[in-house]
Amino acid sequence: MRHPVLRARAAIYRLRWPLSLIGLWLAVGVLVYHGRGASWDEALLDALYLKVPPDAWAQGYSFWGQSLLFGVLVAFVVRETQENHAERCREMARHVKNHTIIIGFTHLGQRLVEHCMAKSIPYVLIEKNRDVVDDLVRLGEPVLVDDAKTKDALPAANIEHAKRVILACNNIETALLVTKRTREANPACQIIVRCGDDELVEVVQGLGAHNVFSVSQAAFQHIVPLLSELEEEGSKDLESGVLFVPALAAFAVLAQAQSPYFELQLQDVHAAVFHALQETRSGSTEEASRRVQTLDGAVGQIRWTVQDLRRRAGWIDPARGRDWFFEADLRQARHDLADLALRAKALEQEINQLVRDSGADPASAKLSAAAHGLRVEAGRLADDGRWTGRELRRAGFQDDGDEVSNSSVTILLSAFHIEQAAQRLQRRKP
Repeated sequence: MRHPVLRARAAIYRLRWPLSLIGLWLAVGVLVYHGRGASWDEALLDALYLKVPPDAWAQGYSFWGQSLLFGVLVAFVVRETQENHAERCREMARHVKNHTIIIGFTHLGQRLVEHCMAKSIPYVLIEKNRDVVDDLVRLGEPVLVDDAKTKDALPAANIEHAKRVILACNNIETALLVTKRTREANPACQIIVRCGDDELVEVVQGLGAHNVFSVSQAAFQHIVPLLSELEEEGSKDLESGVLFVPALAAFAVLAQAQSPYFELQLQDVHAAVFHALQETRSGSTEEASRRVQTLDGAVGQIRWTVQDLRRRAGWIDPARGRDWFFEADLRQARHDLADLALRAKALEQEINQLVRDSGADPASAKLSAAAHGLRVEAGRLADDGRWTGRELRRAGFQDDGDEVSNSSVTILLSAFHIEQAAQRLQRRKP
């Protein structure tokens, strides 16, 4: 059996009230026996049922004590050992010290847990999906079945005494919230973040993360040395600036084989290769301003949709069955948000290229003003998306709530970087 001391401490803590009741019962028994004329030694033996006097009071004390109190204790013990696995693991997590907190049981999280178990490194795993950690829970591992974004998740993992926190998930909102709350609760704790977007690296580091590992950047570093080899073999087509899918699959296999510490996905490899090969065409500053204003209008329109989803999600009653119209609108809104996030990202890259290629431009003030308006509107969308995500999760739409929140934050980050690029261009002197 693993963690015997931790299990014992957690069991004693959870049984503290039945044990306190039994202690109180025995103390009262000792006092009563002593008051009836027995010495303290004899009273203690009588209270512990090691000696039962023949009088009626002693017989009643013995019967009710052994049947009622010890029956309750046995019931609690059986419940703890046989039924309440998740609560027992949660209580175990509360007593771990100098440990590593792992957020998310992804492929990376699974490897980290296996490493900690093999090396006897104290750890706590936080995962909101009970199904994927059911085996660990039944084994009695320190696992919290909870959403790391909730305020009580990190305290339940004893964050104040944690040595490090590793975010192995891809959720943007989780990475930002957990990093901020960890730094506030334990300034000495090391924070390691797995980040799926290069643009988030500086943001997460600004919140206090010590190490941020970008998946696409790691893939890019492994792919670049392979480009010349693949050119000689004729396994790619550079006419369009994007590799064919078979070549991308080969890149993914090669990169994952050389970098086992990252959970590489095909879209990450695609983004890295596209970044290495694309030839961005920059437009005029006037055209960029017009496109920023167009995107600003689209963000304003999607805000109304997100606000409507939040309002309708608050009316959902699971007892009345599924609302098919709401679910259809929710799917469409998720698609529109994801599409808008891609448009914002593409516009961000084009404006960055424009700033790199252009000199001082009188129209830069107009671009800067348009970018500021976009950032303000995107900030409002991010707030609406966060509250709508919470309402959707409360209504049972967990994945949809996460997607709405993440897409809204992604749009805000792109708008923030667009405003920064526009301000750099405006400050450029002729």
